[in-house]
Amino acid sequence: MEAVDAGAAVVADAGRVTFPALADDAGRKSDAGSSTIAFDAGWLDFDAGMEADAGTPVSAFDAGGRLDVDAGPPVSVSDAGLVSPTGAGAALSAHTALGLPDTSAVGALDRWLLVKPQFVLSYDTLRKTPRWVSWRLDTSWLGTATRASSFRRDAQLPTTAGQARDEDFRNSGFERGHLCPSADRTNTDPDNDATFVFTNVVPQTRASNGGTWATLEDEARAQARLGKTVFLVAGPVFGVTSQFIGAGVPVPTATFKIAVIVDGPVGLVPPVTTSTRVIAVLVPNTTSVSGSWRSFRVSVRSIEQATGFDFLADVPRAVQDVVETRVDAEP
Repeated sequence: MEAVDAGAAVVADAGRVTFPALADDAGRKSDAGSSTIAFDAGWLDFDAGMEADAGTPVSAFDAGGRLDVDAGPPVSVSDAGLVSPTGAGAALSAHTALGLPDTSAVGALDRWLLVKPQFVLSYDTLRKTPRWVSWRLDTSWLGTATRASSFRRDAQLPTTAGQARDEDFRNSGFERGHLCPSADRTNTDPDNDATFVFTNVVPQTRASNGGTWATLEDEARAQARLGKTVFLVAGPVFGVTSQFIGAGVPVPTATFKIAVIVDGPVGLVPPVTTSTRVIAVLVPNTTSVSGSWRSFRVSVRSIEQATGFDFLADVPRAVQDVVETRVDAEP
């Protein structure tokens, strides 16, 4: 969540708190200590880049970019100055309902949090690659929208923030590999177009992007079409030394994806139990990789060890300890 200067908060109207806009890294330290702000009816307004477009299908936001905390748990201002409610993922967006993988925040150059109607992501403006992208998939996101034709800079970041460009990929031998797939956002043309930003792509080989990686993308949509709700998070894994393309864009050695499949349509916070199916895949980013995603299944814990992230952070620990250590074996 975004860092705030807790001392500047203005309290009014039964639990409505408005935080002023932040510039770059300003305000990321707080003197508030561990003070707690409780919300009764609970609207939390952000003015520093977490706005959502009008008409967003994400129920947590309205057209003005307000985040509805639904009279839920108190929001505390930590010693680091980060707003971090219990169940922070669901409070932030429907796309992060199972939790935030790390401490990304708006304005953090190496882990800039970007909240969009279509997905949520953490972007490293120094490396010019996403760290992770998280999104919810059900049939409400699938339709007949036209696939967008070109990639562009993500306008949600300041113009001074580092981003990859088309020139970086040209003649590099690597494709602009979507993390949240274009085909997962086909309900409207704006939803599909939203996936064509450089904050949502990493350099991928054709063998991975159009082959093995694509088979798991197809599987997730197949599960959604069966009436299930799928919660996904994907990102790159880098080796000790990296290959670079263009103006210093690192090439991942592999890409990971975690898919939590919940039976039927669910509300904002999905019921995840020890019997919930969780697929975790680590796909090598090589020119020789081939075959179905099923050959590359691993445990969630092994991906956590490779990335340093904490997935399913808002799921009860006892449940995590079962589903994160189990390797999916369903056909």
